[in-house]
Amino acid sequence: MVATQERSAGERGMMASKNLKMFEKFQKVLAGLQGEAILTPPGNISAGVKELLAKQHWQRIAVYTPDMPSMQDVVKSVGETSGKDVVILPGQTPAGFDTPVLRKQLAETDVAISTVDYLVVQTGTAVFINNRQPSRLLTLLPPTVVLIARLEHLVRDLWELSDRVEQDTGETAPALTYFTGPSLTADIEKTLVLGVHGPHRLIILVTDEEG
Repeated sequence: MVATQERSAGERGMMASKNLKMFEKFQKVLAGLQGEAILTPPGNISAGVKELLAKQHWQRIAVYTPDMPSMQDVVKSVGETSGKDVVILPGQTPAGFDTPVLRKQLAETDVAISTVDYLVVQTGTAVFINNRQPSRLLTLLPPTVVLIARLEHLVRDLWELSDRVEQDTGETAPALTYFTGPSLTADIEKTLVLGVHGPHRLIILVTDEEG
C-alpha cells in the first residue's frame, strides 16, 4: 500500500514537471504572438487573479467561469472593494446568451475573464469546446481577454488535442474555436496593428490547481 502511494506521488511529480516544461514552451510561443502567459502561485489561482486585477486599470469586467464558481466570487469581491463594475455572465446555453443586452455589456467592457478548455503548446493556441462557451463574442468584443486554464489542459500539438477532446467529450469531431494570440493585422499599408478584428491584449493565467 505504501509503495503504491509513493509511486502515485512520484507519478504526479513527474507529470507536474512535464506540465511545467510544456507551460514554459507555451509561454514562449505565445509571447512571440504578442500574448502573455502567466503561471499563478502554486495552488492559488485566486491570488493570481487578484494580483492581476490590482495591477490593471480595468473598470468594467465581464466574467464567465461557470465551471469555476469561486472565481466569480473572487472577481466580484475585488469589484466591491475597488469600485469596479463586474458583470457575471449567466451560465446558459449559447442560444440564451446572445441577447442585445449582453452584447452591449461585452462591447462596453474593458476585459472579459473566462475559462478555456485546452492550450496547444506548439502553436500558442487556446481552444474552446463550443457547447461549453456562451458565445465567441466573449473573446471578440472586449479589448482585453483573460483566459484561465489548468496545467493539465496543456497539449503538445493538434494531434494530441484531437485525442484529448475525443477522450473528454466522447465525440470524434465536436465544434471547436481556436484562439491564437491577440488580434493582429497588417492590411493597412503593411503596418502591424493590434486589436482591429478582436482583442488587442490576451492574457492566459495557468494554474496547477486540479479540476
